[in-house]
Amino acid sequence: MCLVGASHARKVCDVLFRCRYVESLYARDVHEPAFVRNLLAAARATRCRVVATWGQWEAAAVGDAGARGFATPLRGFAADLDAFCLLATSLTRRPVWLMTTGYSPLGCIRLWCPALDHRLPPVADAYNAVLRRVAAKHAPRVGVVDNEPIVGPVWDAAPDWCHEQGRVLDAIATNVVATIKADVAAWADDDGGGAW
Repeated sequence: MCLVGASHARKVCDVLFRCRYVESLYARDVHEPAFVRNLLAAARATRCRVVATWGQWEAAAVGDAGARGFATPLRGFAADLDAFCLLATSLTRRPVWLMTTGYSPLGCIRLWCPALDHRLPPVADAYNAVLRRVAAKHAPRVGVVDNEPIVGPVWDAAPDWCHEQGRVLDAIATNVVATIKADVAAWADDDGGGAW
């Protein structure tokens, strides 16, 4: 397995057996040659299943969103996810997955007016809706790992108010593996056992 993204991807990768982490803070990193090289190296070294998650830094108080004063527009996020799907499926010649982003607990930096950090539940919902639309556009070469049923009820339980740990993190990792296994089996059945 190869997990692509920022700290949320890294945390999930840490609890998975034989997982390779490819750091990428933003979906727009897909346009950077260094990201492409890192993704290709990871995919070739392990013939891994690629799972990517973004949306936290696109709306965070630091980096691009902090400098702009607002979250990455949905149209730009969609274009970057679309570019990733095209790139990753062509580089790996295998299906890839997009993983939903979770909510960040409410706090001063998110509730001030104007907000300094835009990682609010409606923003995460909007990014996840875009993610699902992009994945559907590229189906069956792109699937969705949906962690909302897991994280949704406990979105404010993270000790650092951001990163899931313990049972919640284990449940997310289990969901990643189960989703990939189920999708690969279903797609292989539909394809007569092709390249999946």
